[in-house]
Amino acid sequence: MRNNNNNNNNTNVLNNSNGNGEGNEEDFYPKYTVINDQLIRECIQLKRIEQDDGIDQESKTMKALKIKRENMDFSEIEHLSFSFKNIFRISNLEGFDKLVILQLDNNNITSIENLSHLPHLQKLDLSFNKITRIEGLQNLTSLQYLSLFSNEIERIDGLDNLMELSSFSIAKNKIKDKSSVQYLRRFPKLGMVTLYDNPVCEERDFRNMVLAYLRGLKFFDYRLVEPEEVQTAKERFHNELLKVSDNEEQFEKNLEQDEKKLQEQHMMERANISGIDTLFDDMFDNEVDELLYLFTYCIGDSIEKYKQKFTDKKDEFKQEMFLSMRHKDNEIEELNSTLQKSQYETNVSSKQSIKDFEKKKKQVIGSIKDPSSDSEEEDLRQLDLLERELDVLAEKLIEIEVNQSEAFWDVIEEFIPNYRELDCTSKIQNFFKKLKKIEDKYNGEIKDKLLDQINHISETTNVDISEKAKDLLEDKDQVFSLIQRSKEVHKEVVNQKELKLIQNEKERMTYTLEKVKKDEHERNRSRISEIWTFVKRVKEEIEDTRKEAFNEE
Repeated sequence: MRNNNNNNNNTNVLNNSNGNGEGNEEDFYPKYTVINDQLIRECIQLKRIEQDDGIDQESKTMKALKIKRENMDFSEIEHLSFSFKNIFRISNLEGFDKLVILQLDNNNITSIENLSHLPHLQKLDLSFNKITRIEGLQNLTSLQYLSLFSNEIERIDGLDNLMELSSFSIAKNKIKDKSSVQYLRRFPKLGMVTLYDNPVCEERDFRNMVLAYLRGLKFFDYRLVEPEEVQTAKERFHNELLKVSDNEEQFEKNLEQDEKKLQEQHMMERANISGIDTLFDDMFDNEVDELLYLFTYCIGDSIEKYKQKFTDKKDEFKQEMFLSMRHKDNEIEELNSTLQKSQYETNVSSKQSIKDFEKKKKQVIGSIKDPSSDSEEEDLRQLDLLERELDVLAEKLIEIEVNQSEAFWDVIEEFIPNYRELDCTSKIQNFFKKLKKIEDKYNGEIKDKLLDQINHISETTNVDISEKAKDLLEDKDQVFSLIQRSKEVHKEVVNQKELKLIQNEKERMTYTLEKVKKDEHERNRSRISEIWTFVKRVKEEIEDTRKEAFNEE
């Protein structure tokens, strides 16, 4: 975590020698500065603080801004401007959780780095630096404005995740290839682009190419884009756009398939059946089965039959687990709904009691502060009475919360056994028991078929058998050893998956039940804390009123 105290170190790099009498980095780069806490505070951009007394307003405003900069928590900063600071490296910007605007223009920066922890950044200005490559921006998914004006960049890329980008300036760089321009087509919200003074601008009919490829462009090189220009540009680049559209259509299909696959994987994970779809292939992905595949001519149908039976059992198991997942979700949803309804009813009662008390408090304190009030004894009595009513209210609120918590625990205690009944451990065990029976049957079947091959090897001349397969069939023990090792490998893969799923099931069950209990403990503790914080605040207000009204120390 960042230290928010002022840092009085000089912003120049490595002020001091290394203690061995050797020179330091400042000797070589005296003009460069680093970003430290002192520089950061100097570069905080704040809205001007309004003064309404009209006396030395500018001076007071500057002083107020300075004080605010010196005491501001870095996590609250929204705008930093490091323009013209001779910075050579982006660093030390951790902890700026609300940073929206970052200006690093007119420096000596050569690399875009150390910005991935600023996901809320919307505007980034890196113009007039020495950057050669676009990188380090993949996490800035909220970025809308990006300026790389006047750098040394040769190619536009590295912006894939910046789908909110609406303004992009990369004029006065070294962009050479028109594919960099076509790359910008993927950003649906891009309405303003500047590209002038790049080598690619010398391409024939360059402006029309840009207008044809970049959809939704409103301003190009600071000039308004007219609809007639766009239509003309699209006509000139009609054939090229057709190819691009075909590629984009295929890309969208692939993207949709990938998204669907990710959703399926997520559902499989939630249902605790990850890896089930690839389990059969995992079982056969070994050197032993590669050798047995040499005998596909006689055991191929057995492998296919085994795979079909395996798939049927797997699909049945998946449906069972998906159904159990929905039942679990329903149980948790019903629990939360019941708790929320109960809490809402209780909150209505508590809020009304607090509202009634606040009304009474306002009347009492208001009457005491009224200049026309002339009975100090009566005022004091009213404050004492108000404080006693506060104590009664506190007891009532605590009692309401205790009853609420007890009611919650009754609901939770009823939920726990119902949820435990949805434990899928037995379903997992039954599924793998079925798989093992299918495996035994398959193993026995291929053993019989290969034994038959061994006994009739001389009669299989009309079948295309590899020399390696023939050599294996000459050794009965070796063939049986392969069959046994294949069974053992399959068993090991299946057992590992079974143990993994059972372990996951137990851990998830424990986590869910413990979380329900933990959430209620935290809710109860938070509510009790809220009540006593409220009581403390009101007591302090009553005491302040006493002191103010009766001039007590």
